[in-house]
Amino acid sequence: MTPAALATSFLLTLALAGCSSEDVETHPVDTAAADAKPAHRYVLSAIDVPDLATENDRFGMNLDHDTRGSLDNKVGSVIQLSEAYLGRSLQRHVDDELAAGRMNTLVELHSDGFGDQLDVAIELRPAVREDVGLRAAALDGPLLRIYGRIQGGRFYTQLPGQAWIELAMFSGQPALAVELIGARLEGRVGPEGLTDVRIAGGITFARFQRDFAPALHQLVLDRLATGPEDRDATSLRQVFDTDKDGVITAQEFITSNTIQTIFSPDVDLARDAALPVFTAVPDGHKESLSLGIQVSATPVGFAF
Repeated sequence: MTPAALATSFLLTLALAGCSSEDVETHPVDTAAADAKPAHRYVLSAIDVPDLATENDRFGMNLDHDTRGSLDNKVGSVIQLSEAYLGRSLQRHVDDELAAGRMNTLVELHSDGFGDQLDVAIELRPAVREDVGLRAAALDGPLLRIYGRIQGGRFYTQLPGQAWIELAMFSGQPALAVELIGARLEGRVGPEGLTDVRIAGGITFARFQRDFAPALHQLVLDRLATGPEDRDATSLRQVFDTDKDGVITAQEFITSNTIQTIFSPDVDLARDAALPVFTAVPDGHKESLSLGIQVSATPVGFAF
């Protein structure tokens, strides 16, 4: 599948009475029935990233259903740490990209109205603006498709899915195409829009190291170049210049205890080879870093 332009930083796509949001996945889902339901169309209007510590839990979910019931959002801590040391506002960057129209994203809710029901689907697709309105961009598939149910005006995941997002986390650097596995979505849905919608999933450790660490390393080098003798620069060299030769190499950065600790996986999301999606079936090995964000969307008729 080809991810298309969504930026963020982020750039980025969830029975009934008696069931909680934690046990909905035990109910079988009819994906064909969900796909065939009428599409209610919206346009992404807000993306909130966890750049504040208080937002880690607000945007996170218990992705791997561990016994502690913890809300997972480790990448949020990485974002907050990088902002504190490197002086970059990710949320401001996201807001600017959204306002400039570079993150136009079409959201489709496939449902029979907005009452309680099983077998519902939500999709996110990059969209382009034309004189006649919005159309879905030509892709092999959506950025995100999640199957779930509606209960009490909220969407809950039945079947975790796969999401492709592009994270324009670092100003001046290309967006990073990231696969989010075991993805879930939960939030309020209705004719007036989608509000307080949490999207959460895992980024595999291998992809995180391959894609994020080099970008962070370059950001550190840029930071050192702008103020090589200030206190933060001195702290960065103390942490990452392990051979004390005055240069922080990519190898030093990636293999440092700090980066290995920051990037250590915190959730166990295993792929079931028999399914076309990633599912949260723990296999005893934590392989992913959790990420949760919050989005809102406006009905297409009011978006432009």
